[in-house]
Amino acid sequence: FHQETTWIQAEAECQHHWRGAHLVSIHSDEENNMLAQYIKREHRKTNPIWIGLSDPQQNRCWRWSDHSPFTFRAWDKGQPNNLTGNEYCAGKSIDTSFQKWHDYPCDYRFSFICKRKPYGKQVA
Repeated sequence: FHQETTWIQAEAECQHHWRGAHLVSIHSDEENNMLAQYIKREHRKTNPIWIGLSDPQQNRCWRWSDHSPFTFRAWDKGQPNNLTGNEYCAGKSIDTSFQKWHDYPCDYRFSFICKRKPYGKQVA
């Protein structure tokens, strides 16, 4: 939470500092709620938090940066809306106590959370 950076730089930071890490992917209500509680407890700023979700082809085909399946969704009502015409990266919104996701321009500078698979384990 200490660094604010663009989505692309945040993903690069995760990969650089922790082997096999990416911006966080979220696959269940339980995981989404756990992250929201952690963010509320630890995050001292009022801006959103980058997650590992983006629309790299800019065609409304959202993907996780760790290539895991995009089966769970927690978009806020009316999201993603691409309001500014260049909102292709996702973050957890403070307006929803970090429970819901919004799309944002990828060059906005937000804090971020990384996630790494445990060593020696395969994800089914």
